[in-house]
Amino acid sequence: MSILLLFSCLCLIFYKIMNVLKEISTLSTYQPLAGDILLMFELMIGTERLTRKEALAVFKKKNKSEARFRIVYKELKERLIGGIFSNSFPDFTTVQKAHYTIWKNEAAVKISALRGKRQLSNKLGHETFNMAIKYGEFDAALSMAKILISHYSIIETDAKKYYFFKSKIKELRKKIEEEGMAHNLNLEMIFRIRKNLNMDGIKEQLNELDKIAQTNKEHRFNLYYFNARSYYSQVMNDQPSVIKNAEAAIRFFERFEVPLPYATSYAFYTKLAVIFINQKEYAKAEDYLNRCLKLPTKGSYNWNITLFLIAILGFHSNHPEMAYKAWRKAESQPKKFKSDVIQERWRIILAYLVWYKKIGRIDIEEDYRLGKFLNEMDVLGKNKSGQNVSVIVAQMLHYLVDKRFDDFETKACRLEKYITTYLRKKEHIRSKNFLRALRNIEDANYYLKQAEQRTKRYWNNIQEVSLTVSLDLLESEVVPFELTWGEITKLLK
Repeated sequence: MSILLLFSCLCLIFYKIMNVLKEISTLSTYQPLAGDILLMFELMIGTERLTRKEALAVFKKKNKSEARFRIVYKELKERLIGGIFSNSFPDFTTVQKAHYTIWKNEAAVKISALRGKRQLSNKLGHETFNMAIKYGEFDAALSMAKILISHYSIIETDAKKYYFFKSKIKELRKKIEEEGMAHNLNLEMIFRIRKNLNMDGIKEQLNELDKIAQTNKEHRFNLYYFNARSYYSQVMNDQPSVIKNAEAAIRFFERFEVPLPYATSYAFYTKLAVIFINQKEYAKAEDYLNRCLKLPTKGSYNWNITLFLIAILGFHSNHPEMAYKAWRKAESQPKKFKSDVIQERWRIILAYLVWYKKIGRIDIEEDYRLGKFLNEMDVLGKNKSGQNVSVIVAQMLHYLVDKRFDDFETKACRLEKYITTYLRKKEHIRSKNFLRALRNIEDANYYLKQAEQRTKRYWNNIQEVSLTVSLDLLESEVVPFELTWGEITKLLK
């Protein structure tokens, strides 16, 4: 990523987040000492944490104009951005620190060249070029090569170095073009998958990448290439090809002596883990997920995602204690990001764990009142598009085990309207039939034999559709319905 692209990313953040200054300050080392700039800092970042509109109102109360507010706001924002580049980011991995150094040095080389500091720009340019090549930052390497070839053509004419960088520029442009082709194909496939569009023309583009992959051994091109291959195999429902591709990718990236971004391994470990959960090869899935957990920083987004998958593995393998250990690990580590959905997914898992506690399957200290759980489902609990099935199921399970039969009956009476309104798609077949099975428990007066008779057709429908593992299960089918029903039958008369 070039320094210009870095600033572009920052600009995108600025437009998308309401309190821009607060967001930048989380990355910046800058701290104002006095004056209006300190006032702005305190209002929008410090103890007050006001919105821009609220901070402007405070400025006006202090007889400061709106024009003055805009000037101070802009000045503080620029100083905070400058403070980003003096941050050492101690939690960065070795690879992240290398990329960060490359981006900072790239900016320093350009600024020093602009100011006529030729000796500095030349020496630092060489260092940055070599480091960028080593870590696959080809945009930065190309930027440095352009500055250096100019130096050896005009300032310090040197034929050997001139032709060296001329050759490198040609080589880098080719690598950047090939990487761009693979990246664009990834984006195109992700877009089509999310929009449920066909894959017309994708096969031909993959064939082109196959040819390039025979000679291009750079990690970033191959990360995009192997990912594209995986997406296509997944869309074609060709699991053997997904496994073969993921294993080939892991072998390819393990050969690198230079440290690589952990995503080069993580992406393919998780693909294999999910497939092996689907295939009920739980030991293999656990092995890959344990490998995954070692890669991201503790408390990071991907670290939490890995723990979610471990929890899913625990529920699917009928070992809820594994899910509990994943939940405990996530709870013990402060999160390095903010996400209401992630937080609520963990609450859903806890609700199911407490249900397992109530039926005697696990022995845990934690409790979670059903009312508190339902009140804390601000996002997922109010999503009526079929993505709150797990919340409804958890509610019914707790009513049943707590013998709150009036509440169970009230909820059961409302299920059919919910099903016909929100569970209309093919992907909802398992969910809607399981909810109808739950509804019929009350009709069977909580007698096992009658419930089995009444729900037989729903189970036939459920078993016709295989369960596909993904994080979406945390909003629909946390515990496989077959296992859940097995526990429910033990509670019936």
